Amino acid sequence: MKKYMFIVPSLAYGGAERAVANFASELAARGREVTVVIYFSMEQEYETDSRVRIINLSGGDEKRYNGIGYLKKIGMLRSIIKAEKPDYILPFLPQVTIHAYLAAFDERDRLIHTIRNNPRLSPSNSIARRLRDHIIIHAKKTIAQNTEQRDYFPARARKRIYVLKNIIPDSAFDTPHTGSGEGNVIVAAGRLIEQKNYPMLIASMKRVTERHPDAVLKIYGSGGLEEELENRIKDNNLQNNVFLMGRSDRLKEELSKADIYVLSSDFEGMPNALMEAMAAGLPCISTDCPTGPKDIIESHKTGLLVPVGDEAAMSDAICYMYENKDKACEMGIRAREMIKEVCGAERIITELMGICEGKNG
Repeated sequence: MKKYMFIVPSLAYGGAERAVANFASELAARGREVTVVIYFSMEQEYETDSRVRIINLSGGDEKRYNGIGYLKKIGMLRSIIKAEKPDYILPFLPQVTIHAYLAAFDERDRLIHTIRNNPRLSPSNSIARRLRDHIIIHAKKTIAQNTEQRDYFPARARKRIYVLKNIIPDSAFDTPHTGSGEGNVIVAAGRLIEQKNYPMLIASMKRVTERHPDAVLKIYGSGGLEEELENRIKDNNLQNNVFLMGRSDRLKEELSKADIYVLSSDFEGMPNALMEAMAAGLPCISTDCPTGPKDIIESHKTGLLVPVGDEAAMSDAICYMYENKDKACEMGIRAREMIKEVCGAERIITELMGICEGKNG
């Protein structure tokens, strides 16, 4: 039985963590032995198949993990790798790529690295970015989410970089899209960080409410910008229109009751929340940011793309969906069909196993 090991800081909070939970669960369901190594535990962790083994490197929460010295962490990770003897080791997120590279120094042929965000901007630290680039350029295999990520790296490395979209589990298609009943509920989801550019979205909503005073935006997620965003909502007198909802473990149900989904990011990897909104049949709007959205949205067919940082274009796109509900509905239906065909569990997990277990696997 082939043994897979995923390494990720936690199983909560972000898109990479959600992707690990989905990949691990689908592999376990297909008879693979799957272990997920997390650095620390958190509340509201993503669920995994009961056959997936979880190993907590620190044995506790983030505070306990942060109290462990760097070299000791690498040694602990190395001990887990040596004890588990996985056939394939898949680290998720840039810092984990570096940790796994150091920990598996004599077993690097088992490493299959992953690119989970725009490689030009993540990690933000230039030294860490150069180290990550060195690792990927010399890696046996790497998985990117789209061709734009792959093409960041030099030509000599690209033949060893495989493009694999995020997996959307079958359960994402189970809940029918009913809408709010009022046609006025807009949803965004993601961490409250600068990358997501929620200030631009809030400014766009100010313009939207001038034409549609009943429009409501619900932003799901948590993060360090919560207070700043609350202040922007108040400064724009949008307390009755824009709401910070916090994190939710029922996002699928919330998407089914919404009318429009919006992604306002300055850059992305391959945005899970956008893909899940499309899977739910929601009419979707996204900035045409690097990287990801243009791979899944064809404007006016499976959603709308707007320029990055353009609050006027974003407000116009929201109003277009608002005022052309039949066309918006058609875009949502086509998006759902496309996502199911291109990112469905059976297709993506088969491609992943082919990358890992195929020739020279």
